[in-house]
Order: sequence, then structure tokens, then C-alpha cells
Amino acid sequence: MCEFDLGRQSLEMLDGDGEDLTMTSPSAKSIDEIVACLKRIRKSIDMWTRECGRRGYCDFIDGIFSSADL
Repeated sequence: MCEFDLGRQSLEMLDGDGEDLTMTSPSAKSIDEIVACLKRIRKSIDMWTRECGRRGYCDFIDGIFSSADL
């Protein structure tokens, strides 16, 4: 994902009809932006683990994805 966000790599996947899709990053990020995002994720993992135990972050993320309209 970092390579995609940097604009170095495209994503290849299948749509709902089984057709191949290739996506490129709509707005490439700088390395500093990517590092800042990764640091923020790491900080969130540490906080949720400290507050709710070793599954804290997984449960937090699960709650976000299960309530989202994907």
C-alpha cells in the first residue's frame, strides 16, 4: 500500500463481475507523509493494546469495518 500511495505501484483487483481493474493512486503522497501515517497507526496500535489488551486494536478496526457501508 505504501508503494501505491507513493505512486510507484498500481493495484490490480477484480470488480464484482469478475472483471480486472487496475487502479493508480489519485494523489501520490510524499515519503514524509507515508512515514507520518505509519507512525500514527503504530501509536494507535499501542494505545488500543494498552487500553483493551492484545486484541484491542483488532477489535477497534473490526468495529470500524463492520459498521461501514462497504
